[in-house]
Amino acid sequence: MIRVHNNITLALMDIGNKISFYGAFLDNSKKDEAFGEKLMSEIGDLAVSYLYVRNSIVNHIGGEYLEQSPVVGAASGLSMIESDILTDDDCVDIGVTYRVSPPIEFGNLFSFRMSNRYYAHLWNGYDIGGEEKDEEKGQIVYITEDSEVYHMSRECTHLKLSIRPAPYSLLGDERNSEGKRYTRCLFCAWGEHPDTVYLCDEGEKYHYSRNCLALKRSYKEVLLKEVINTHRPCSRCGEINGAEIINIKNFNRDSGTYFVSA
Repeated sequence: MIRVHNNITLALMDIGNKISFYGAFLDNSKKDEAFGEKLMSEIGDLAVSYLYVRNSIVNHIGGEYLEQSPVVGAASGLSMIESDILTDDDCVDIGVTYRVSPPIEFGNLFSFRMSNRYYAHLWNGYDIGGEEKDEEKGQIVYITEDSEVYHMSRECTHLKLSIRPAPYSLLGDERNSEGKRYTRCLFCAWGEHPDTVYLCDEGEKYHYSRNCLALKRSYKEVLLKEVINTHRPCSRCGEINGAEIINIKNFNRDSGTYFVSA
């Protein structure tokens, strides 16, 4: 009985994902009349025919298997009465109910009800309620703790520490970008020192591990309008060709592409 339940669950996941996937093409189908007619007819069949789901389950796990399983009535015993394959809010809700009975009777043991369910949103995208779009909220920038600058791109080299290896024996000759010597990291530099340590030009510590938490620079996203009066633009990503950005339009944070007027 547990095996039957698990097999029907796997079948529902496969069938439900397939139905949900069709949702990604709903809009595109209108652009191609021939493709749209074929696709919409198939989606229409899926929306009104629970027989499709039942037959798909049978094909997935095998009709002969169901005949020998504890499911009362085998394939015909699978009920879709609790399903709503395409809801008004673009969700796929497939409920399969059936009764199972042990193949060997133990006294007066009756059959009992079991069910499986698949629930998902069509893969057509949707807006999360209560969330404003980026263009409505304003430009997003990035700041680090205790910093006085904001960054237009999270790919800015000031946000990504330049970590480099160095021989421990030559630490006395190493200096950071401000000309200071390096001292021991209180997080990772304990015990016997390795032959190689790790430095960054922006820091003042040497590290035994490249993965030390102190080498992870944390930053957060904020709205530009919230920090425009308290922070100055980064000298690297906050300027273009030496001109400070005054007006930013259509800035792509991931690719670092700007459309600006300065």
